[in-house]
Amino acid sequence: DSIGFGRTAKPPAAISGRPSVASFSPGHVMECCSRRRGTFVCCVVFIVTHAAAARVRGPADARSSPLHAILERCSKDVVRQVLDMAPFRYRVATTAYPLSVTLSGPTPQRVLRGHTAGIAGVRFSPSGMELLTWSRDGSALLWDAATGLVRSRFDHRGEEVECGQVFPAGDRIATCDSDGTYSIWHASSGRTLAILGQQWPANQPYRPEARGLEVFPKGDLVVTWGRSRHAIVYDATTSVPTCSLSDLLVGMAKVFPDSDRVLIASTEAAMASIWSARNCTKLVALRGDPDEWIEFAAVFADGRKVVTWYSDSQIVVWDANSGESLRTWDCQSIHRSNRIYRIEAFPSDDRIAIATWSQIIVRNATSDDVVHIHVTSRAFALSPLGDVLVTCIGGDTQMWNTRTGNLLVTSLWDGSSFGGRDRSGEPSDCFVAIALGTVLDPHGMGSVPLRDVAR
Repeated sequence: DSIGFGRTAKPPAAISGRPSVASFSPGHVMECCSRRRGTFVCCVVFIVTHAAAARVRGPADARSSPLHAILERCSKDVVRQVLDMAPFRYRVATTAYPLSVTLSGPTPQRVLRGHTAGIAGVRFSPSGMELLTWSRDGSALLWDAATGLVRSRFDHRGEEVECGQVFPAGDRIATCDSDGTYSIWHASSGRTLAILGQQWPANQPYRPEARGLEVFPKGDLVVTWGRSRHAIVYDATTSVPTCSLSDLLVGMAKVFPDSDRVLIASTEAAMASIWSARNCTKLVALRGDPDEWIEFAAVFADGRKVVTWYSDSQIVVWDANSGESLRTWDCQSIHRSNRIYRIEAFPSDDRIAIATWSQIIVRNATSDDVVHIHVTSRAFALSPLGDVLVTCIGGDTQMWNTRTGNLLVTSLWDGSSFGGRDRSGEPSDCFVAIALGTVLDPHGMGSVPLRDVAR
């Protein structure tokens, strides 16, 4: 309230506590705009109130909105400033409670309830318009990120769902469960399109325990891996296996963002390798410390570099084409306790985020730039543009500037605590995901993705 009306303007008597639709009427906001010289505050108030009140269904609905005239008073530069504010730009999904997901962002905050056991993961679609959640209750749910309603339900017949991903086009869903079943579903109807692995020859040494899957950027291929010495590539249309990759126990597989290559990391040796999923050949071998094993591997946004983390030893950046080591950091030099829990490559540039015992460290793979984010959290997510890092710990979800390390927003949802216990009595995990949201189009075209606004 104090930001919206400042110290000189007297707020309406209806305002008490958190801003609401009733308190910020068009007349009040217009009065605020006329009293103040700048229009930046008015734009902020407009976006907050319109997101909370309006349900724009088309161009006519947008133009007839009583608040539409306020946006017309805002210059393009001011609108750009508002869009640059992280709380307005992104949608954030957090498992604040064991059986529900809290969705915050440009639209009103919503609590999504639909699972009957602990949630095992959350992931936005590439467009940011849908949210996929999967749970130990044997189901995966696809939510409309704008309305908070369930679009489709995908049932695994009681098996715990271990992973999930939305295809790039948004028309299909891929999931895997604890029984080793990899499934492709129709996103709208929830109908099963394919069960991967049924056509695999019986003489192949492939054990079905599922660990993960990745969909290729074009949506034509899917790579799966479990407790076996093979990562298997499937044709996403015919569900026929096309390749068997690796000859060591597979720990994880990462798809390159710009090609059909796959990074395979082994858990039984300090070995990672890059394969072609089209012709099933090994392109590059990455050999690290022979006395350690790989905890994590990732591909950089440009597809030219990869990073591997060896347990309690080193983090190494490799040239993806030649296999040469470009940069090496000792874990002891990164954090004196030598305790590193997780690393992630940024989806936008050459940086990596390293979660240590007491902070998250952002390092550049090509320079000496280092940013320290002073938060203890193993659960974090990186924004698509790389400017924001969201953490989930205790009773807080926090949004951080990755360039400065400054805290932008804390406690994105209403609630004093998160977590709890699921059916088994075990403490529930915290999962977090972030995606670009949507805003009202000032030209009356309704709700549009922010990625399109940026273009």
